[in-house]
Amino acid sequence: MLAQLLVVMSDREVPTTNNGSEQALRMSSVFRKVTNGFRVEWGAELYGGVRTAVAMGRRQGLMSLAALRTTLEEGSILSPPPAPSAERPASGGNTQPTTLS
Repeated sequence: MLAQLLVVMSDREVPTTNNGSEQALRMSSVFRKVTNGFRVEWGAELYGGVRTAVAMGRRQGLMSLAALRTTLEEGSILSPPPAPSAERPASGGNTQPTTLS
């Protein structure tokens, strides 16, 4: 237990403070105070999701737009891209949309 608490002394990669986490939350707190909160829940969730994607991308060396694009295309910055579906037609196959009768 004590070794887990003192990991900072043995691993120089671990930051000695949680300042990075506090800085990541600061802009959300300022935004909430300035705008007097969110009017709808989905707006708060959207804002939180965008801020999270940008902050995670920044930690990985990505620009904001690249981080958002990666998140939208792949589902998450942290997860690998999805495997191709077996249900897709092979290239050169019939890709015409079907109509319902």
